[in-house]
Amino acid sequence: MAALAIASVYNEYIHGSDYVQVGPRTWWRNLRRGFEYDQNKFDTNHFYHPWNGALFYSAGRSSGLGFWGSSSVALAGSFLWECCGETLPMSLNDMVSTSLGGVAMGEMTHRLGSALLDNRDTGATRVLREVGVLAVDTVRGVNRAFSGEQRRAPNPEDPFEWRPRRLGALASLGSRRVGNEGELGGEGAKTAPFVDLWVAYGSVFDNERRRPYDSFWMQAQVNFTDDVDPAGLMTIRGDVLSRPLGPPGARNGAIALVQHFDYVNQRTWEFGAQSLALGLSRRLRISPRARVEMHA
Repeated sequence: MAALAIASVYNEYIHGSDYVQVGPRTWWRNLRRGFEYDQNKFDTNHFYHPWNGALFYSAGRSSGLGFWGSSSVALAGSFLWECCGETLPMSLNDMVSTSLGGVAMGEMTHRLGSALLDNRDTGATRVLREVGVLAVDTVRGVNRAFSGEQRRAPNPEDPFEWRPRRLGALASLGSRRVGNEGELGGEGAKTAPFVDLWVAYGSVFDNERRRPYDSFWMQAQVNFTDDVDPAGLMTIRGDVLSRPLGPPGARNGAIALVQHFDYVNQRTWEFGAQSLALGLSRRLRISPRARVEMHA
């Protein structure tokens, strides 16, 4: 409810929107009209709606609910906003984007926040950990402050809840040069710098536990240019259900139900999609000391 109230206040007083003056009459009207398809701005529908859904999801996840229970909170929060948070007709594509995208973004940020935390830590590094969680998973950071978990809480008994079997990250800086009519120079050409983060969490081959998102990978990119949104790219691939292939100790394959979240917002192109797909992963040994993992 707090997340819904904040979104309403932001739209009314900061964004200057005129569609959040709601009441029982608008609620009933929306329910009577049913769902439609809206065509809001690309970044609104494909990034900021999922981000809002992630706040709903995190409200459940950081209060002790698991993956499926928190997913229902994301769905309920999305429906409550569509029916009762605005005067516009309820949007079916926003429901899908907010709820499914909220699950993907919410569980990903929850896992990364858990990897940052260590309740045994003290001093300046403990403060940095808590600040990091607040930045990565805001609702969880706020809940930890109000519940007292910032000061007194044991670490989870299951190491998979906070220390995955494998965790790797790669950050890089770069820029892209975009021109007009196939030319990279001349009038209208522009250099757009960006920062890129890639994270691999867990192993679909080797994890002993196989709960949703015990293995996933994510790529995010932030634009530093004035003509596109700062959120330039986010790709998430999370294994919801998975099963290894092969005997223990020699598992070179895995099959999984994978949740896909795709968002690209660059000067050259825009793309947004959410889906569930069957994924097959294979680990190939190309020499006695080297191996390659392939995911399809």
